[in-house]
Amino acid sequence: MMRTQIPKFRLPETVLDEEVEYILDLKPETRLGQKIESLKSLLAEDYDAIFVGCGAPRGRELEIPGRQEAGAHIHIGIDWLSSVSFGHTTSIGKRVIVLGGGNTAMDCCRTSRRLGGDDVNVVCVQALRK
Repeated sequence: MMRTQIPKFRLPETVLDEEVEYILDLKPETRLGQKIESLKSLLAEDYDAIFVGCGAPRGRELEIPGRQEAGAHIHIGIDWLSSVSFGHTTSIGKRVIVLGGGNTAMDCCRTSRRLGGDDVNVVCVQALRK
């Protein structure tokens, strides 16, 4: 995920390789593909530190009017960044709107500019939660 969905201008492969090597040099115990029933019981195993990697988030579809009709021009950010990383997407239109305000949205903005977008705009709606 870090190699394909975080643009190389933000996380160069040399930096990623170096950081991963630091971790591997520590020879961490890894448990892959295991279901964690209880964090309390995991903490009771007397480790100094625990990292639980639960996978990368997926983008969400928005149910908005016109979504289906305009489908060829609307992309889920994280998937679009992968497409750019793998070279499947090499250009973009001149006018771009990015919905969202997090890291993925900002990566999409910067990547859009690099691919030829002249007028790149961000629309972010802050939802109130109770």
